[in-house]
Amino acid sequence: MASKFTIEQVFQDGEKIAVTESVCIQDCLDNHCHDYIEIAYIYEGTGYHILNGRKNLVRKGDVFMLSVNSMHTYEAVTPDFKWYNVLVRPEVFDMNVIDINTAYDFLRISVFSEFKSFNIGSDIVLYRSEKVFDNIFVQMMEEYRKRDICYQEILKSLLTILIINMFREFVKAQYGQKPHKTEADIVIDHLREYLNEKIDIIQIAQKAFVSPDYFARLFKKKTGKTLTVFIQEYKIKKACDLLDGTDMSVLDIMREVGYNDAKYFYQIFKSLTNLTPAQYRRNKHGIQG
Repeated sequence: MASKFTIEQVFQDGEKIAVTESVCIQDCLDNHCHDYIEIAYIYEGTGYHILNGRKNLVRKGDVFMLSVNSMHTYEAVTPDFKWYNVLVRPEVFDMNVIDINTAYDFLRISVFSEFKSFNIGSDIVLYRSEKVFDNIFVQMMEEYRKRDICYQEILKSLLTILIINMFREFVKAQYGQKPHKTEADIVIDHLREYLNEKIDIIQIAQKAFVSPDYFARLFKKKTGKTLTVFIQEYKIKKACDLLDGTDMSVLDIMREVGYNDAKYFYQIFKSLTNLTPAQYRRNKHGIQG
């Protein structure tokens, strides 16, 4: 029979990260799921892990990141079969974005976005990774047991290290290569992702998980342009495309690319193209003024 563990059953006193130690005291645990993310690490013995109906032999050093509502259970092969569980609430990083329910959702945060070009799925399973993960899980277990002041912040830092290492090992195992994007590349990716929407730099910086000032500095370092200039160039290029490829009026195009002040739009357009919008359209269509 399948069961479901809930946040209310597991987390105490507003915790966003919990760490537990488990052991098979019977031949098989109930098949179950959770409404939080679970990262499990086999630290002793041998057993079977049944994930969404697929059964695999697991042993010390194997690690799994299981998304919300993934069904799984364990069966012991040896009597010393034990594992650590790092349990993560969807709102762990206090972000104003959709809750984190899968491994893929972590890529919304800039510290993990470097892995965005790789096919990260909902769940991650890694084998024989003892040297990479053993110390991290031991630290997290000890920190949670002590529950000293700010233990949740320390666990959050260790969780970040854990997830980066999981993504890194996954990429190496699947692709045989390492991500190569710089932090500035990641920030620019976040900006481009939202350029077709109403641009709010503060909101974009929040989605990139950095401050607006830091976002602006990284952007200038990468492109040599300020955010204001980059956005102006992007909008005017889009306006040029619409002037060239549609019959929309200039005022409609102005609104489409995010300007409401006609005088300011004309000023920016001419400063970047040396033409008015009407002149640009006539030239592109081969009409002599």
